[in-house]
Amino acid sequence: MNKVRIIYALALLSLSCNNNRPAFDKIIFHTSICFGTCPAYHLELDSHRRIKLFAESVPDEKLPMWHDTAKMGYFTGIADENKFDQLSHIIQTIGVEKLKFNGINCCDGSMIRIIIYRNGKKTMLASMFPPEKAGPLISVLYQICGTSNLKRSTKPFNIEKTYDVRVQDVRFPPGSEPN
Repeated sequence: MNKVRIIYALALLSLSCNNNRPAFDKIIFHTSICFGTCPAYHLELDSHRRIKLFAESVPDEKLPMWHDTAKMGYFTGIADENKFDQLSHIIQTIGVEKLKFNGINCCDGSMIRIIIYRNGKKTMLASMFPPEKAGPLISVLYQICGTSNLKRSTKPFNIEKTYDVRVQDVRFPPGSEPN
């Protein structure tokens, strides 16, 4: 009877440890500027909650057509535990391996590029118009970029680029072509 209890306890402990494991090894998030007030962020977040952020362009909250230079530059720090857990949960439930971005790169909007390293695989996503299903993922990544308590870095650093993501260069999104 004691052996059964020990095995049961070990199984529960193993399951609880796996549930606390982050859903990704590393995530890279790039956004581009637009003709409006889109911030340009370049974020790297690893499974230990370590953040590297290059905030290339951040609109001022009061004067959106101006830049908030205090929020621009290179920053490092640790992600908020709740936001990190929220991001991890979204990645576990959204099915990122099957998520499809259409690769469209046109018009006036921010180009979203995401690389997710998970379970030994690399998933690359890029589009100016990501699918609705990706909304929560993108929203939390923007929140991490904009609200994390980070320290300014005195040294620039590189964040992995997404050049090998294939994007179409079309003039209009499908279905919105002019007559």
